[in-house]
Amino acid sequence: MQTTKTLGSLKHLFVQQPLPLTKRDSQKLLKTLTTSFRAHLDREHGLTHDPSQPVATAPRISRSELASTADSSSQLSASRRIPTHPHRPVERHLQAVLNNPLFSHNGTSKLASSDGPGAELDTHPKAVFEAAVARGIMTLPRALGFLLKSKQVITQSGVASVSKAMAEYGAGLLVLNWLRSSGLERQLAFLENQRFTPLLLEFMVAEGLDDLAWVWLERMCTQGGDQVSNHNPGRFLRALVDANYINTVELETAYRLMLRGDALFKKSDRIPFDLRPAWLSLAWETTGHSWRHTPPEASLYDAFLGLPKLYNSNLVMHKAHLELYHPTKPSHDRAVEYIMSRKTDSASFTDTSPKSARFRDKCTALALDTCQRLLSLDEVKLAQDILKKVQDLGLGQFPGHDYLVSDEDLKSLGVFRA
Repeated sequence: MQTTKTLGSLKHLFVQQPLPLTKRDSQKLLKTLTTSFRAHLDREHGLTHDPSQPVATAPRISRSELASTADSSSQLSASRRIPTHPHRPVERHLQAVLNNPLFSHNGTSKLASSDGPGAELDTHPKAVFEAAVARGIMTLPRALGFLLKSKQVITQSGVASVSKAMAEYGAGLLVLNWLRSSGLERQLAFLENQRFTPLLLEFMVAEGLDDLAWVWLERMCTQGGDQVSNHNPGRFLRALVDANYINTVELETAYRLMLRGDALFKKSDRIPFDLRPAWLSLAWETTGHSWRHTPPEASLYDAFLGLPKLYNSNLVMHKAHLELYHPTKPSHDRAVEYIMSRKTDSASFTDTSPKSARFRDKCTALALDTCQRLLSLDEVKLAQDILKKVQDLGLGQFPGHDYLVSDEDLKSLGVFRA
């Protein structure tokens, strides 16, 4: 019978060397057993990657970030903490065991750091959460309430950086530990809660734990069966993309995540998933909320614009708006063509539904941004034509809305309301 490499090394060690072992041989034995144990757990968890495949580029949580956010792990002695980065399945498994709130609750709640941005935040919600977990009465609605209260405590505290305060508070890690200890993470059923999931992802991103969210998305796309068949990867990707820009200035991480999601969906054996929810959300954040963010680099911007499966007649307006905000080569041609071709009797401009109202607001934003660019290029006549079209379409004047285009804006270009 052919012996394995590990067994062969052990046989050589015991047969050739008499006991007691030397210090060098003891270290060799320990290393051999540790390697075998790690490999076994890696196989059991099923998270090892094929060596022939490139390593995923998802953001990795650093040990310093984990130490600053893990409230429960701060209660452990230094000797119990894992000194390595928890990237391997075995390390994640041991970290989850050591941080399990069922074993770490001691009736108090203190922040991991006393000098961070969240040092003066109210920790009472965390103490209540940990007590409920320790008593075994935690539920998904209660976990949602905990996240909502935690976010409220942070946003009302007046901290300079909400994202840093969320990372310091560590609510996401507490909820993740509970999801693991309760077994809910195995089936991902909690992701069906559309109030809970976006908020959890927001905390996970702030705490540097979003690589786990990517593992969930991969499971939705690559695994079959009842456990993941009811989930919507496109909707989850949108929530993950949103969480990556909602509390930050830069957009590059969200753009890279969007492209990575497109690649994942393409190679999936399941029915192709719709990228439009995530794409539309990021497109509007780039244009409609441009004042909140710095633009990504041109190559990322072009790749985002070039996602081929997305474009149809319903997305021309959004692509035209994105071209206005291109970081190196902005263009107004498509925007002018789109606005001037709109028909006043179109249902989108006469319907009173919330969906049509949102469309009109975005169309108005496109028109005003187009006028702003035209005026910067001294194209006054064309800017006047655009605003006249806005007036003809009735944009900016709807029940329950203020004027999105003021009389002063129109008069400055020689256009008057009827």
